[in-house]
Amino acid sequence: MLSHFVGVIGSRLVYPTMNMLLDEVQLEDGYVKVKVDIIDPKFESSPLPLVSFYDEITDLGDAHGKYIQWPHFAIKVI
Repeated sequence: MLSHFVGVIGSRLVYPTMNMLLDEVQLEDGYVKVKVDIIDPKFESSPLPLVSFYDEITDLGDAHGKYIQWPHFAIKVI
């Protein structure tokens, strides 16, 4: 699903998983809540994980400034 991402696609905040809800929906197992603030422009049209699709949000560019679910394995804390 996310195997096409190599390197840093963006950076910002990852939220503790004490609150396992995002927009009143339970987070999927293996996912964390992130806010999309900074996106490498070459990844703006990259699709989001299916659990993060809703309404008009289908790619990273659409998710700018919003909270989404992101797979824990795809996050590197630095």
